[in-house]
Amino acid sequence: MIEFFKTFGKGILYFIGFPFLLVFLCLCGLYLFVIFIITTFKNIILFFKGKNISLKDDLDIKAMEILKNKRKERLTNVINQTTQQANTINNTYNNINVIPKELLEKKEEPKDYIDMSNGGNNDLN
Repeated sequence: MIEFFKTFGKGILYFIGFPFLLVFLCLCGLYLFVIFIITTFKNIILFFKGKNISLKDDLDIKAMEILKNKRKERLTNVINQTTQQANTINNTYNNINVIPKELLEKKEEPKDYIDMSNGGNNDLN
């Protein structure tokens, strides 16, 4: 008997609630249709006046500039990192970084330089 009342109660709720849901959805659809018609005529008028129909506003333009600047910064950082890594040779046999002879002749020493010219003995004696 309790199952019957649960099912009957849900049926009554659906019977009462469905018309309200239907009215709400129809009003939303009508609102969207009116907005569609207004923007269509607005864009037609702007087109024949020779103005821009773009949806971008000032905030969108500023955001695009910020994103472009960040992208450029990332690219320059990657380029700088690759040029720094290209100047050292990774010796995987004994896990040290060896500087090429061309850089040694130019007297340029990066911060992570290990002098291997004396067989790895870097004693200060």
